[in-house]
Amino acid sequence: MGIPEHLDGLDVAAALDRVGGDEDLLQEIAGIFLEEYASQLAAVRSAVREKDAGALPRSAHSIKGSVDNFGANEACAAALRLEMLARNRDLAASDPALAELARAG
Repeated sequence: MGIPEHLDGLDVAAALDRVGGDEDLLQEIAGIFLEEYASQLAAVRSAVREKDAGALPRSAHSIKGSVDNFGANEACAAALRLEMLARNRDLAASDPALAELARAG
């Protein structure tokens, strides 16, 4: 199949390693991710907009797990930052963290 090693912030080699080198499985997981990512990001945006310290950690944690599967370290770090801000009830910094996640994702 010849999947490139890096694609726009994704570490394809790390992603392949996570699925035991199975390119077909990686493509299947990527398809599911692409179907769900927009709604996951919308949930994060909504929680940030509403300053919802209950929903934000859950939605940020969910998206963090999704992007981590693909070695998207920058997006994973941004989602973790959002999750920790919400857990610490420091929502004042959530807008810049969301912008960072949107850029990285």
